[in-house]
Amino acid sequence: MKRLIVLVFAILASAMVLFAQNNPNAVGGIEGEVHLLNGQPAPGVYLQLQPEGIGGLIQTASTDSDGHFTFGSLGAGANYMISVQVPGFLPVQKLVMVTGPETWVEITLTPARTAKPAPGGIISVHEPTIPPKALAEYNKGLSSLDAGKTSDAEKAFQKAIAIYPQYSDSYLRLSAIYADQNKFPQAKKAIDEATTIQKDSPSAFAYLGYLYMKENHPEKAQQSFEKSIQMQPNDWFAQLELGRLLYSQKNYAGALPHFEQARKLNPGIATVHLMLYDDLIRLNRFKEALAELDDFVARFPKNPQTAAMEKVRPALAAAAAKQQQP
Repeated sequence: MKRLIVLVFAILASAMVLFAQNNPNAVGGIEGEVHLLNGQPAPGVYLQLQPEGIGGLIQTASTDSDGHFTFGSLGAGANYMISVQVPGFLPVQKLVMVTGPETWVEITLTPARTAKPAPGGIISVHEPTIPPKALAEYNKGLSSLDAGKTSDAEKAFQKAIAIYPQYSDSYLRLSAIYADQNKFPQAKKAIDEATTIQKDSPSAFAYLGYLYMKENHPEKAQQSFEKSIQMQPNDWFAQLELGRLLYSQKNYAGALPHFEQARKLNPGIATVHLMLYDDLIRLNRFKEALAELDDFVARFPKNPQTAAMEKVRPALAAAAAKQQQP
C-alpha cells in the first residue's frame, strides 16, 4: 500500500510540474526586476509586452519602488518580448519564454554612451572602449529588435562585431536571436565567443549551459552551470537549471541541494517550489515535501497548481505520518 501511495504521489507531482512548464494552454505569468548597473532598483520604469513574432501591444507595466514588475494571464510555453525605453539609457528588448505562473526576469538598464559622462553618473565599464561606429551599429540592432526586424538586427550586431571583434554584448544579442530561431549551434557559438571575451560573466555561462541542454549535451551543460555557480553562487537561475539537469538524469539526491539553494535565493518563484517538492517526493522525504506543499499553498494561493496541491495534501500527510512511525 505504501509503495502504491509513493507511486501515486510521484506521478501527481511530475504531472503538476510538467503542466506548469510545458502546457501552452496553461495560465502563465512574468515577474521580475529592473535595476541599474550597480544593482540599485529602478522604480517607475514603463515596460511593454507583446507576443513574439506577432506584434501588437498586449500589456504594460511599471516598476514599483523596489524595481519589481509583473505581467499576468499569459500562455505558458509561449514566447513574449519585453520592451523598455528610458531616456538616457539604451533601449532593452528581452525575449522571454513563459515556463510557469511566475517566470522570473531581470533587466539591467545601461546608460547611453556620452562624450562627457556626468560626474558620479553610472556608465558601463565596457562602453568607453567601444568605437563609436560599432556602438552605432549595436544601437541600430537594438532599434531593429524594438521594431520586430530580427534580420536587420542580426546584420547590425554582426557589423558591430566586424568593427569591434571584442564586442561581447553583440555576441550575446546574436545568441538570443539564434536561440529564438532554434539555431542552437549558432547560438552556442556566439555564447562561446562572448565568454571567451568576457570570462567573468556568470550569466553567459548559465545561458551556455541552457543551450547545451537544448543540444542534448548534459556533461557540457553541467560544466557550464557549475562554472556559473562557481563565479556567482547566488545565481538562483543557474542553481535551478543545474538541479533540473540532474533531476532529468534521475539524480534526485544530487539535484536537491541546488533546488534548495534556488529556493533560498529566490523564494518568490513558483517553479522553484514545484521542482523542489517533486524532488522530495521522489526521494521519499514526505515530511519535508508536506512542509514544501504547505509553503507553496501559502505563498501562491492564486497559482493554478494550488488547487491540485491541496487535493493531494491529506494523502501526503497520511504518508508522512506513517513514515514517522517506528
